[in-house]
Amino acid sequence: MKVETDKNMSVWNSVKAPPKSALKTIKGGRLSGKTDISPQWRYEIMTQVFGACGFGWKFSIEKTWTTEAPDGQVFVFAQVLVLYKQGNTWSDPIQGVGGSMLVAKEKAGLHANDEGFKMAVTDALGTALKMIGVAADIYAGKWDGSKYKDDKDENPKKTPKETPKETQKERDAKRLAAIEQEYFNYTTANEMPEGFEWNKEAFIRIVLEGDPKSPKAIRDIVKNIPSKLIVVEKK
Repeated sequence: MKVETDKNMSVWNSVKAPPKSALKTIKGGRLSGKTDISPQWRYEIMTQVFGACGFGWKFSIEKTWTTEAPDGQVFVFAQVLVLYKQGNTWSDPIQGVGGSMLVAKEKAGLHANDEGFKMAVTDALGTALKMIGVAADIYAGKWDGSKYKDDKDENPKKTPKETPKETQKERDAKRLAAIEQEYFNYTTANEMPEGFEWNKEAFIRIVLEGDPKSPKAIRDIVKNIPSKLIVVEKK
């Protein structure tokens, strides 16, 4: 049972705890004291675990709409669907709905927010991604504004648990994500010869044969790959 549980929680545990640099305490307003999570970190951790957006994970904006609020204000809402890939299988769509103010009442009067739709989509993505555990520790109240809460804070006599070491599977997943990002960068920056197409499998195989241990090592290998080795004739 424990093995099955560990397998089910592998993604959740990989994305649940944002670093301190991705967190900011909200000051002022109804949400004062709450923690704001950097949207860019969410996209970064999804890329680390699953691969570049569009390859290992992706999303679509299903619809946006507005709703009138009191005093001439206007809400804007967005609905998105997020999918992620494990192996060769894409997940079912994960729905997220988020919102923001499109027209807000301020001291000087009504103010129109030209980024309202973008903010609603960002909020919707955060809602969808937390269903697979992205920033779960924040939503679970395990962050006190300066550090993560743990047993040591509640009972100093207890021996702090050691942080689990990164597994080989997790290291391989991060390395593959980094290789796929470099594939995206390479194919974007280089022109495709006429009558040919990129061979992603060959690209990944060549890089893995070099057994790179870091993102820099991956980039060094990619710099020396002749393009003729990673293209095939179009069928």
